[in-house]
Amino acid sequence: NRVEGDYPRMVALDDPLRRPYSERDDLKQFSQHEVDLIDIRQNAFKTVPFENLVMEKSYRHIERMAVKDYEAMRMMGERGLEDKEYWILTLDNIFSDDKLADSFKKMLKLLEENYHYPVEIEFTVNFTHAPVPPYGGTMRGAAKDNKFKINLLQCRPLQTRGVGQKVDMPDRLNKDDIFFESHGYFLGGNVAQAIRRIIYVDAKKYIELTQSDKYEIARIVGNLNIDIKDRKAIPTLLMGPGRWGTTTPSLGVTVKFAEINNITVLAEVAFPAGNLMPELSFGTHFFQDLVETDIFYVALFPEKKEVIFNREWFVKSKDLFTKLMPQYAKYKGIISVYDVENRNLKIMSDIVSQRVTCFSKEGR
Repeated sequence: NRVEGDYPRMVALDDPLRRPYSERDDLKQFSQHEVDLIDIRQNAFKTVPFENLVMEKSYRHIERMAVKDYEAMRMMGERGLEDKEYWILTLDNIFSDDKLADSFKKMLKLLEENYHYPVEIEFTVNFTHAPVPPYGGTMRGAAKDNKFKINLLQCRPLQTRGVGQKVDMPDRLNKDDIFFESHGYFLGGNVAQAIRRIIYVDAKKYIELTQSDKYEIARIVGNLNIDIKDRKAIPTLLMGPGRWGTTTPSLGVTVKFAEINNITVLAEVAFPAGNLMPELSFGTHFFQDLVETDIFYVALFPEKKEVIFNREWFVKSKDLFTKLMPQYAKYKGIISVYDVENRNLKIMSDIVSQRVTCFSKEGR
């Protein structure tokens, strides 16, 4: 799921120990800090800080999961604070040989051959042999003897979308014609798609709402989604701050996927002042649903120099929100709905140049 401030260990099966960063501080920052678990004493699902589990000595063989954070231990010692061990959850020793990665390669290849299509899987790994020394000891190469059992929990075809036909991207657009433009951060291949309607959630006004009102915004978006009777006849661009589909209102709009399934283009807009930032969690079920439903996705970071987001573009369009949703009139201005058919709005993207632009050619 898309969560705040935590990072799972991403593993490339052809090079399991390779990382996208090099500094030790980055290792600590971009590691997993919380663990989802079942508390069998309370019979409840919980999310618990990894550090708490370490302090409770919940891991029989901590070296299998983590590496010592010697820098943190040194700093605590210099400050005269409690002498204890600090660990960083890395899974390095699990992948210190090729056995686990090779097993996943074989599994995925076999499944792909039988499904006749690439697949995604969910699984558990249980270690059936514990060669590593007791808590706090050293590995001394024992990880090479790790024995494990993989249980396949779920398998489904991995829906993909090809590059698509070549798109002739427009050159020399007038700045006033551009609604938004960005480089990268999009999903959906090459497209040339007309847009007839825009649903827009204003970031600044959204963050001022109470939590209950933020949940209400999500339900209103769902009602507007239902109002799109034919997504081909009314191709709609949905734009909002932060993360669509999050479970946390402070991170974005908490819609369920069924509340946006009639949308043609989904845009997540960064709003740093409210800590509302897109989360490009490609590969998650959320993004898989976008691909399967043929919804084009783009993340906009207006603070970046190469990004254009012209909010003044809305001035020439009439807001239809209260006409469509009169029962929610108090949210006018927080949610706006614009009919832009007469403005010849189009979104175009090109995989090769990694350019995506949404522009109008009014009267032309």
